[in-house]
Amino acid sequence: MKTIRIGSMLSLSLLLTIQLVVAQNAVEPKPANPSSEKDKSADARLAFMFDSTASYVGKRESDGAEITIFPQPLLRWTNPNHGTRDGIFVAWVDKKNRPMAAGQVFLMPNTDNDWYIEHQSLCDGLLNFESKNNTKWTPRQPGVKWTKSDGDMIPAGSDTLRLTQIRQLARRFRGENNLVAPEDQLRLMTTPMVRYADEVNGIIDGALFAMVQGTDPELLIQIEARNNREGRSEYWWAMSAMTSSKLDGFLDDKHVYSKEQSAGSPTSIFYMHRLSGGVPFPAK
Repeated sequence: MKTIRIGSMLSLSLLLTIQLVVAQNAVEPKPANPSSEKDKSADARLAFMFDSTASYVGKRESDGAEITIFPQPLLRWTNPNHGTRDGIFVAWVDKKNRPMAAGQVFLMPNTDNDWYIEHQSLCDGLLNFESKNNTKWTPRQPGVKWTKSDGDMIPAGSDTLRLTQIRQLARRFRGENNLVAPEDQLRLMTTPMVRYADEVNGIIDGALFAMVQGTDPELLIQIEARNNREGRSEYWWAMSAMTSSKLDGFLDDKHVYSKEQSAGSPTSIFYMHRLSGGVPFPAK
């Protein structure tokens, strides 16, 4: 497992927790099996999908900070409901490991070699991304809107107890999309995709969760424990899309988030477009 870049003030226990989260989620390369054409194809598809996302390098417009991709895919997924046979989920992070953008590459349903990439801004400012082939994604609006938690839960002093609290908050959310049928319920993955901290900027703890269909991330939830100006700690949350479909998000059954069906554009906070090339899925 590769070591990730964490703020210098991050506690040892949280560092170990983050490493465990990465180990649980990350897609590690498997030893090659020359006798298995199926394994060869799966490995080649994984390399193509990750290279397609890793070719993008970004900057945060507010301060020019470099945004780089997490060292490996955070999840490899399928969506039997939609017929998607292969896909990956990735994140681009700043130097404190805070997610600034998320992405997916997947095989379009009912095809053998029709690949698409999705981008979603997780930044509360503007971003500029460019790939090696000069394809640009420059969202011109903030990707997330942060909201203070309306509960009376105060972030705990322990990394372990905070993770328990963060999971409790995440379970209060519910997501629906219309990918297959109206009001299709999404499932929360309770292991964070990324956990991070940036105490210099007041972020004691943070986690990125996915709500999925099959294992396909459709709706993202970020929860952060922050110090406010008075020195008190409190929880904040934000939701964002990881699909071109219509989405609705709920907190304690109160409607708090919506996204209309759209593939977006190169200047939208969500943007889906086709990739050239690809690795064919083997015929059955």
